[in-house]
Amino acid sequence: MKVCGDCGAKNKNTVFYCIQCKEKLGEPISEEEKEAIEKQTERMLGKLSKKPTDQIVEKLYKIYKCR
Repeated sequence: MKVCGDCGAKNKNTVFYCIQCKEKLGEPISEEEKEAIEKQTERMLGKLSKKPTDQIVEKLYKIYKCR
């Protein structure tokens, strides 16, 4: 799915112009590119979701260990 950079409308991947404002969109992406983007996004979200939790647990451990 393509999101128009001008108006924010969601467009099908196969269109070249926005369905709302007629702004030119980029070339359609291939299925391989789509899968690669999805995998990269999943990896990034996984890293982001783990990092804050680890930091919070470490801080709580230090707090409760000291008491």
